[in-house]
Amino acid sequence: GTMTIVCDWDKETFSITQNAAPLLKVSPTARTVPYKALCYPVSVESNVKWSAKSHASWIRLTSQPTKGKGNGSFGFSVSKNTTGKNRKGTITVSGGGITRTITITQTKVPKLSLSPAKKTIPFKSAAYKFAVKANVKWKATSGADWIVLTSAAGSGNGIVSFKVSENKTAKNRTANITVSGG
Repeated sequence: GTMTIVCDWDKETFSITQNAAPLLKVSPTARTVPYKALCYPVSVESNVKWSAKSHASWIRLTSQPTKGKGNGSFGFSVSKNTTGKNRKGTITVSGGGITRTITITQTKVPKLSLSPAKKTIPFKSAAYKFAVKANVKWKATSGADWIVLTSAAGSGNGIVSFKVSENKTAKNRTANITVSGG
């Protein structure tokens, strides 16, 4: 027989690592907040270094860190809206060549007043009304079955109209019409 000898020469391995595509996501991407001064969280999903920045004087980044690498979170607060109008501002989160924008909409302070705020009426059945001065949508509800609303909703300034049934008892009666808005 014959004998075959196989020589195994030294081997070298060339290793290749390909980086992942940059990932940067924020949640939420938009938020509507009330007129009050409050704080809110933002979540970041990322595989890159990132940093957050506010672009409105009434939006302040509150929790540290406002930058990081990988997944994380930060907070922001809004100051009370005294402008009389809804307002918008943004926060950007940037990293890895990606910028994500979070749009913050803050509502105006709701204003609602009634004129007159109370009324004493005779015992007979009759129709009445009062004025609503508002900068929001509103709706009226009756607090008694003897008060029937005939016009009970609006947006902005308006009128609530109602009818009362005759009071056939020997006692005064009192009830409320509640107007809610915002």
